[in-house]
Amino acid sequence: MKKQIEEMATVLQNAINVKKGYISMRGLAEALYNAGYRKQEWISVEEMLPEDSMTVITFNMSGEVDADYYAAYSLGFTDKTVTHWMPLPEPPKKGGAE
Repeated sequence: MKKQIEEMATVLQNAINVKKGYISMRGLAEALYNAGYRKQEWISVEEMLPEDSMTVITFNMSGEVDADYYAAYSLGFTDKTVTHWMPLPEPPKKGGAE
């Protein structure tokens, strides 16, 4: 966790340096978003679908959470009862767990 906090501090410091000492809260939020810091939330399949050929975490009508593959050519998910999805988290970095 300490490493993630240091990485976030570096992102924020770089954002401030870009603006020559001044940055708005929106600027900080944009810097964090661009650096990949995002809140994981379920996305309804009625609102948006994943990119083609993407494996994602899914939630289906039975209340089950699983990983599933989305392919536009087959018109959707392998599990046709998927109601919500979210991107997979980033894989662990090499060098061990923190």
